[in-house]
Amino acid sequence: MSDLLDAAHAAAKLARAHGADEAAIYVSRSRGVEVEWRDGRLERVQEETRRSLSAELYVNGRYSASSTNDLRPAALEAFLREAVEMTRLLEPDLYRGLPDPARYPKDVTLDLDLCDPGFEAVTGEARRAQAELLEQQVRALADDLSIISVTSGVGDSHGQSARVHTNGFEGEREGTTFSMSVMVTVKDADGRRPMGWDYTYRRHRGELLPTDKLARTAVDRARSQLGAGRLATGKYTLVVDPKAVPRLLGALFSPLSGPALQQRRSLFEDRLNTPIASKLLTIIDEPHRKRGLGASLWDG
Repeated sequence: MSDLLDAAHAAAKLARAHGADEAAIYVSRSRGVEVEWRDGRLERVQEETRRSLSAELYVNGRYSASSTNDLRPAALEAFLREAVEMTRLLEPDLYRGLPDPARYPKDVTLDLDLCDPGFEAVTGEARRAQAELLEQQVRALADDLSIISVTSGVGDSHGQSARVHTNGFEGEREGTTFSMSVMVTVKDADGRRPMGWDYTYRRHRGELLPTDKLARTAVDRARSQLGAGRLATGKYTLVVDPKAVPRLLGALFSPLSGPALQQRRSLFEDRLNTPIASKLLTIIDEPHRKRGLGASLWDG
């Protein structure tokens, strides 16, 4: 059992001791580094480290959610005691409760390979070199264009977390993410400033797209906008860039969320078992996809 899982169990026990009927405790820590390179020089370096505890409490038919980043024992006990007392003052929320234990995952030890074991070996020099290389490759590919600016970025993060429910669930997670991005702005003959970009984002550093591919895509996107003009009004076939799909699907999934439906803020209200999209649209949920950015053994 990790120190995070120990902390989650201890917090759950404290919450019960102070009067909570049930509790869901989530403890996490993470570290992230970002390097931004712009027009031949280092623009920004940012490193952040976080550690926090979140508590969802169920007290006398009432529900609350609160969090703290002060995990000292005395501070944590005071936080949970006060959180329980404040929950008693809320309006009843009788339909809130922890999930049915029968729906909890049976095996929370399945390895989804979400953590790159070599993440600690990545140095500041390596991040900076990649960011600088991205700019150099963009400028080499766009030497016939009037470049205004080139910005590139390299980042990575590592996170760990543990979750405990007082009705029988416990689980731990660990994962890494790595990213690279580049953006180029050029000057058009009419004074406009078309922009091209690309990025790559993966769980394992070795699976990032090559820098030359990112540079090529960014330059091609900027070049394709040169000389663009307005189209006449009419009906046209729309071709959607694959990287725009998450944003489009977000507009579909948001009103399907539980809170949106419960608060009657969804256009899909009372649409259960009725079509809401074309039959040509197929959406597949693969929560156990190895190295998947959204892969997980449980929700929440």
